[in-house]
Amino acid sequence: MGFGYTGFIGHTGGDPGVVSLLFFDPKSGIGRVLLLNTNLSGKAGGAAMYKIWDTLAKYQHQL
Repeated sequence: MGFGYTGFIGHTGGDPGVVSLLFFDPKSGIGRVLLLNTNLSGKAGGAAMYKIWDTLAKYQHQL
């Protein structure tokens, strides 16, 4: 568990073929969890993951 430069509290992790991100924003009280069954060895996979993560952030106050 750690603090990011954004002030979020969270952790990332994974094993071969699995990626996970979990972060909580103590200011808003909102957390995001992303679990992917994929390998992010290439730039395209990482870009897709962050696009999903950013989309979650975009709509998090509406959910």
